[in-house]
Amino acid sequence: VLLERSGGDPDRLRVALATIHVSLRRALELLSPAIVEKTVRITDAFFRKHMGTPAPRIAVAAVNPHAGEGGMFGDEESRLVAPAIDACRAAGIDASGPYPPDTVFYRAYRGAFDAVVAKAREALSA
Repeated sequence: VLLERSGGDPDRLRVALATIHVSLRRALELLSPAIVEKTVRITDAFFRKHMGTPAPRIAVAAVNPHAGEGGMFGDEESRLVAPAIDACRAAGIDASGPYPPDTVFYRAYRGAFDAVVAKAREALSA
């Protein structure tokens, strides 16, 4: 997990990455509900311990455009992301999503979330 912070105002946008320094193809191969859940849990623990946030609001970015559009652009959201979010919520973590990548970062920057869990660094610049 790597926590990225925005360059302009590092306290406004924080992103935890599920995969680091691998190709986008490899990132998709590595992605699993367990990896997404682990990333959310680590992000939650970090914010509680180091940022003094008692209940971090963690958004989970979708893999596909428009969060998959109900399967039109892939099933990764229902197969890989949603089960991880459900498990985290059952454990008392304020995780939500999957949110379309093209809007979730703006929402987080505007204060709707404390952090965003994304799948790969390359998705941040796409």
